[in-house]
Amino acid sequence: MSEKEIDTFTDMTNAEFVSAKQMVFICLSITIITQIIAQLLTPSAWLNYQMLAFILATNLGAVILAILAQRAADNISSTYRMVFTPDFYHTVTFVSKLRGMVEEEAAKDGKSIDAELSDLAPKIYGLARKYVDVKSEEMQVTPPDIEVLPVDSDDAPLFLESEHSNNET
Repeated sequence: MSEKEIDTFTDMTNAEFVSAKQMVFICLSITIITQIIAQLLTPSAWLNYQMLAFILATNLGAVILAILAQRAADNISSTYRMVFTPDFYHTVTFVSKLRGMVEEEAAKDGKSIDAELSDLAPKIYGLARKYVDVKSEEMQVTPPDIEVLPVDSDDAPLFLESEHSNNET
């Protein structure tokens, strides 16, 4: 897994959202504050203009916040699509079936699944270790044979063309 994917998953799991309870509290607080201010002031054309500007600002803020929320939802959606692929679900199904089979075999022997897994763990580790050892042997590449030129070889022909092109300029 790449570092970018790990960072994406970490960001996704650490995302903080405003809860419904917090939203209700914020809306009620704003309503109470605006109503108190409205009750304390004498109505006038200037005040009506200011209230309309406030309403416009809050509506515009709500639209901008909705756009940002949708962007966050799109980011989460793309991350989920990257993780929860058909291959992921096939793997989860396979592991679930394997777990069921291990549990069934453990019950036949009168063991718990934990006891069966403690017996199975060293065998799985040994198999994985063997696979890693085989892979590391396959990955060892012998360097190609390189012909070493004698020390007294003449490398002047290598530089003739560059000297010729330098003289022309």
